[in-house]
Amino acid sequence: MNVKISFLGLIGLGIGLLGCQKQAEQAAQSPSIDPQQVVAKVGTKTLTYAELADVLAPNISHTDSVQRITRYAEAWVRQQLWEKEANNQGFTPTDLEEKVEQYRRDLLVEAFKQKYITEHLDTNLTEADINKFYTENQTNFLLRSPIVQAQWVQLPKGTPKQDKAMDWFKSRKEADRQEFRSYCIRFATTYQLQDTVWTNFEELVRGTPFSEITNKNDFVSKNTFSQKQDEDFVYLLKISAYKISGQTAPLAYVQAQVKGIILNQRKTELLNTLSNDVYKQAQKQQEFEILVKP
Repeated sequence: MNVKISFLGLIGLGIGLLGCQKQAEQAAQSPSIDPQQVVAKVGTKTLTYAELADVLAPNISHTDSVQRITRYAEAWVRQQLWEKEANNQGFTPTDLEEKVEQYRRDLLVEAFKQKYITEHLDTNLTEADINKFYTENQTNFLLRSPIVQAQWVQLPKGTPKQDKAMDWFKSRKEADRQEFRSYCIRFATTYQLQDTVWTNFEELVRGTPFSEITNKNDFVSKNTFSQKQDEDFVYLLKISAYKISGQTAPLAYVQAQVKGIILNQRKTELLNTLSNDVYKQAQKQQEFEILVKP
């Protein structure tokens, strides 16, 4: 469709928007503006202050009020001009009203479903529920990339006592671990010393020399302690546990996903049950008739 908006129409739009801004300034200054006062108009259609209740939030500055009203009015004017131009060009699809009505019906049904789910869905998930689903569906939780339980430290180059810090990092003594933690707090740019949480290895090392490793499955399975550096930083990695791609993800890693799947299944079952009950009840009361013959 070749849409053209006249030069005079564009001038009118500009004048109208200037008027909108002037009225917006007056409204922002006036504590008792008439709700029916017109903010903008296109032809016989008008936009009033009563329609700006959601735009004029309380406790905002005069400048913000003016800007909000002006932006809303401009968007409203442009929408009206689009509709006017569509009508001028003879754009009248025969199925438009049917589509609008179908959309309204879909919104009605969807709103009812969401309300019913909110009021009736059992969201209580026990540990037994989660373990049972995970055990019965492990093939659905195969890893696409390796995950690790690891300690990770990024130190600026030139940080003092780095050799000593390496010794602390490798040590299993609790005293050395405390020394290393204190060291990280003082000098590390980033660090993660909690090695009981599963982390995606590629996400952990993104943007570091470790990300350039070609075979990450092979790397995490063969290296416990690793060190790399670039122009600015030294990176320390200690892997205490790993899972490679293709293996089943530990439940702790996918627990949130498992919970989401169970709840989605419950939603589907809940709505299917309601749909069947409504259908059977209507059928019993002869509220409908299907006339297709086999």
